[in-house]
Amino acid sequence: MRHHHPTGCAKAALAAVVLLWIAAPAAGQSPFGISPQFQFSDKVKLDEAPATAVRDLDQVEAHLAAQQWDDAVEGLRRVMDNQGHRVIGVPGSTKALEYAKRAKADAANAVMKTAAVRRAAVAKAKHARAAAERDKNNNRLADAKAAADKAAVAAVEAETRAKETKEQAKAAFSALMRFRRSVSLRDHCHMRIAQLPAEALRLYRRRVDMPKDQVRRAIVARDRRLLESIVRDSFCSTWGDEALFALGELALERGHYAAARAHWEQIISPADWGNICKFFDEMDVEKVPPRQRSVFFFLSDRIAAHQPVPSRPPSHEINNSEPTGGELPIGWLRYPDTNLDLAEVLAQLVLVSIREGAVVRAGFELAAFRALHPNAKGRIGGRNVAYAAWLADELKTARRATDRKKNRDWLTFAGSNRRTRVPGAAIRLSGPPAILDLPETPRVRAYGQGFVRRFAAEDANSRLSYHPLIVGDLVLVNSQERIFAFNARTGRPPKWAADDGRIYPPLSVKDGAIPQPSSNTSDALGTPRFTMTAHGNLLFARMGPPQTNRPNHEQSPYFSPGYLLCLDLAAQGNLVWKLEPESSEWAFEGSPVTDGSNIYVAMRRSGGRPQAHVACYDIASRRRLWRQLVCSADTSARNGEDEITHNLLTLHEETIYYNTNLGAVAALSTTDGHIKWVNVYPRAQVNLNQPPTHFYRDLTPCVFYRSVLIVAPSDHSGLFGLDAATGQLVWESPRLSDPVHLLGTAGGKLVASGKGIFLLDAMTGKIDKCWPSRNHPDPPGYGRGLIAGNFVYRPTREQIEVLDLDSLTLADRQPISLVGKATGGNLVAAGNLVVIATANKLYIFGGGEQPRAERNESKASPGR
Repeated sequence: MRHHHPTGCAKAALAAVVLLWIAAPAAGQSPFGISPQFQFSDKVKLDEAPATAVRDLDQVEAHLAAQQWDDAVEGLRRVMDNQGHRVIGVPGSTKALEYAKRAKADAANAVMKTAAVRRAAVAKAKHARAAAERDKNNNRLADAKAAADKAAVAAVEAETRAKETKEQAKAAFSALMRFRRSVSLRDHCHMRIAQLPAEALRLYRRRVDMPKDQVRRAIVARDRRLLESIVRDSFCSTWGDEALFALGELALERGHYAAARAHWEQIISPADWGNICKFFDEMDVEKVPPRQRSVFFFLSDRIAAHQPVPSRPPSHEINNSEPTGGELPIGWLRYPDTNLDLAEVLAQLVLVSIREGAVVRAGFELAAFRALHPNAKGRIGGRNVAYAAWLADELKTARRATDRKKNRDWLTFAGSNRRTRVPGAAIRLSGPPAILDLPETPRVRAYGQGFVRRFAAEDANSRLSYHPLIVGDLVLVNSQERIFAFNARTGRPPKWAADDGRIYPPLSVKDGAIPQPSSNTSDALGTPRFTMTAHGNLLFARMGPPQTNRPNHEQSPYFSPGYLLCLDLAAQGNLVWKLEPESSEWAFEGSPVTDGSNIYVAMRRSGGRPQAHVACYDIASRRRLWRQLVCSADTSARNGEDEITHNLLTLHEETIYYNTNLGAVAALSTTDGHIKWVNVYPRAQVNLNQPPTHFYRDLTPCVFYRSVLIVAPSDHSGLFGLDAATGQLVWESPRLSDPVHLLGTAGGKLVASGKGIFLLDAMTGKIDKCWPSRNHPDPPGYGRGLIAGNFVYRPTREQIEVLDLDSLTLADRQPISLVGKATGGNLVAAGNLVVIATANKLYIFGGGEQPRAERNESKASPGR
């Protein structure tokens, strides 16, 4: 890593800070009584396979080597039955390994070349000096000495730069290799079964196969539960591929495109993936339109990732060792020997992309299909057709279709369960807003208090914690102990609410009986945040004390954990249920997400190393259906202080994604909570006196875009993208630490904000544009922005700047002035409504397009 040495001014400033710190009353202590310099441990503990399971897997390998098929099969089944919910590490993709090794080798070569140049320069200088001495020419001797000294200095500098390059490459290689991916032990055993010799595989199938007639009836009857049990418990059975194909069809009917794609891709063999990969490798990239290249590179890399990689030793060494030779398929579960028509499977994959609206991706996939199966025919879309021609017609129809985005409500944080939502129309603020008072956000002590006064997009002493919802004609917002509702058109409370808009606690509860915010909130690390989720008529919120990790939770007589609420908005906000954690060591992290039947919520368990869990509750009965441990890791509090976290889940189709901010990202099944994959990323170093901007990413749930999961953890210095299906690293922007908000995706671009606005390619992570170009914009941003129409809206204290989404430059239209109307804050929009939430107020604008005369006037009056 290259170290930047401070300038004279910087040294003086640093000295001043040190003197101030020494002179402070609590010398040598941070504001929290703990050392300010902190290195997160890379020891992120997962719910890993225990030693007994590891020994069983080693024994399985011994049985396989001795061709003791029966013992090997029974060993694998025993591990699945007893420890299948645990996780185990799997190798990375070929692409990642090759990239990392190439970077490391290039850096080493640079050092060697520089050393050679240095030796040649020194030798040449010595030769010139010797010649000068022989000639007894003092002038030539002086020149030779100077040349020798200059060559030596230049060579040393070049070698130093080369060493720095090598260290940077080594660090990058280490970071890449430290993105450690794991899968469930059950899936790991299925992967191993898929590699069994034919004789052993036949033996396994005799043990697990269901009757053929029962499977056929399940397929005809569309018995999703039975088909899922076949895939879950006996993936490599004789009927596993037919169950996968039927599940893909059911998912496509429900509009669950990612799930359908995942089911069908698991049918394709490594050899067939190799043929598809060959097609992409032989394509001329120069002929690919520039706007389509990111999709092309993403697809080609993803397809290449399905290829085998050098194997790792089994079991106990699989998490840590480097490749040692041989071949082992990557951690991607694939059916071993399907008899299904490959053309039909690939045609369905093209259809998924068309139905999803990913027309560029569908175009590449259709080109590959035509090259591999130009004359294939079969049944698709309820018709017997020539696949290529029929898919081409479907793709043309999809390209001609206009993308009419409907105005929808803003139902959860970031607008949707995928944590990205883009209203179709540009926003306008017209007329005076309804101005509503909210409880003052609880004050918290800022990291680096006394030195760092302003955070990215908010102030240390005025935190923007409110994130309202728009549900039909209601604007909803919650505080620590209250939930408020206002009519979106009038700004007045509904008739069934209190005069101040309160709908919870019920009107029968007097203000004096409502618990007040905890007085010791300011002593905790973190910031209270207030989010909710609405679905149909139901409203879900996380309420109560914001602390989620209390080292001394059992010793505090005043401890009261946070809780979850469910209100019925169609019944005047009546309380449906209230749910508290089962004991004082548990806490709900943030508001849940829901699919209409169940809610899913992040939970934290207090202890020496806080644990991150995900829990599922049935909405009707409040019964907990499952709870799954994801990881545990140390935090900056080091178990010495209370902590406040508000981690939110991302829900897409049948999968939950969880950015724990504890060194791991995970994907879990909504059905039973089993971990599909978990990726452990490299954690960053933190100085609590001068914490980096990324340390304030306390509301950055994963963003799901097509097949990519975008992650911005608070304990990682950059952003990265993972393959949503497998958890493999797709891209990383390691030095992009400034963004604290992921505003969402639009047109294939990710928009992130913090000290400025950043535009990245969502598929490749390439930084497209930044605005403004300088590091500290003036005026600074204030609040969470918004993407709407083809614009990015960036709030400041006095105006909302409007940037063109394509060029990330100030749009032709004037900035939206807030002077005399409102102040900056968190933006929410739906339909013609725009809501701004500050630290203690809510501004509701009617929105909508301005009349023509008003638009003309605004153009003629800058700053309006």
